[in-house]
Amino acid sequence: MPSAFALLRSLWEAYIRALWIVHCATDDEIEVASKKKMSGAKDVVAALEAHPELGNGELARFKGSHWSAMCDYAHTGALQLQRWQGEEYVEPHHSVEETAEVLYVAGLYGAFAGAGQAALADDIDKAQRLLMVAEELKP
Repeated sequence: MPSAFALLRSLWEAYIRALWIVHCATDDEIEVASKKKMSGAKDVVAALEAHPELGNGELARFKGSHWSAMCDYAHTGALQLQRWQGEEYVEPHHSVEETAEVLYVAGLYGAFAGAGQAALADDIDKAQRLLMVAEELKP
């Protein structure tokens, strides 16, 4: 389970960067990103929040409240280390609730990505069904 905690940041970044490419990036920006380094998460979220259809504040709020924790898990920071240190042994100590939450959020990213793909294919019914699935994933 520790891998799921560590990979959550990668999943989130892949999701927001895909949104940015589809909805915000110019051809020149995509060209630069493919040859060099893509803009940082802060800039990508800012561009998404400036988009008239996407800018509802949710991505910025999520980043603001979870970025530090996602980085800690991705880069073996204090939160990651705390989940491994016991009184006698070094082993994973993740609660069932924490594990369920991480799996829920990972499932949300998948459902959101699938809904985005369906919307790009003009299959709005499928996109809406996938968003309904996302609601049903809640632990």
